[in-house]
Amino acid sequence: VVRALFLYVPVLLWPPVAAGAGGFLSAGGLELALFVEGLDQVISGRVSPEQIWASRRLVPVVLPMLALMAVYAFRSSSRRVALGARACVLLAVLASLPAWSAFVGQSLQSGGAEVVRSIARAVPADSLLVLGRSLDSSHAAAAVWLGEGGARTYVLREGGIAGHEEAVRAMLAEEGSFYLLLGTLEGNPPDRVPVPPVFEGWSFDEVGRFPVEFDVLEPVLGRVPSLIAPRRGKWILLRSAGFETPNGAL
Repeated sequence: VVRALFLYVPVLLWPPVAAGAGGFLSAGGLELALFVEGLDQVISGRVSPEQIWASRRLVPVVLPMLALMAVYAFRSSSRRVALGARACVLLAVLASLPAWSAFVGQSLQSGGAEVVRSIARAVPADSLLVLGRSLDSSHAAAAVWLGEGGARTYVLREGGIAGHEEAVRAMLAEEGSFYLLLGTLEGNPPDRVPVPPVFEGWSFDEVGRFPVEFDVLEPVLGRVPSLIAPRRGKWILLRSAGFETPNGAL
């Protein structure tokens, strides 16, 4: 989270933030509460290092707080401090323009909407849709259930169910028939997608295959993204057909 903070806030912006911090904190009340919450988010972000969305901890509290500190510097009684703060912000904006140029007018993460709608139409609203590897980290579950008003969804994280596989299998058996969505989100889609071991003993009928294509900011650590990277995948929708054949690859 701290590393992401310095990616979001370049060096030129820290002087106005520092100059306005005293006035911000001296205001007390809501400002002080915001500072305590922001400090908690930075020190203990409660995310693991590999989570590429760790920076989301900064968006609702920390970044607005830093912006307010800079505003306090703009309003400083010292004309020199106020003009210096404004100059730093202007220079930071101008310096960042080259980095923005690669993304201006580009659409990001917009290619999955039609796929989600197709899946929601293919699965009856009163059914259960299970999302397996490697879609367990995507937002497809929420998009189908909440965004499209589709079937109930259950995200199957194999690490999260370790030791509880039989309970999961019993829950799915009570459903009778359920739907399983598998797939890939990056690289060249494989010809065969393995079914998670928890489904051993079930047989499945294929309902449909959905190619997924969308563009994202390049996934990098330690620097600001400068490229748009294509993501290509293949999602396969299956319907359970009972305990007939051992698990395999589809």
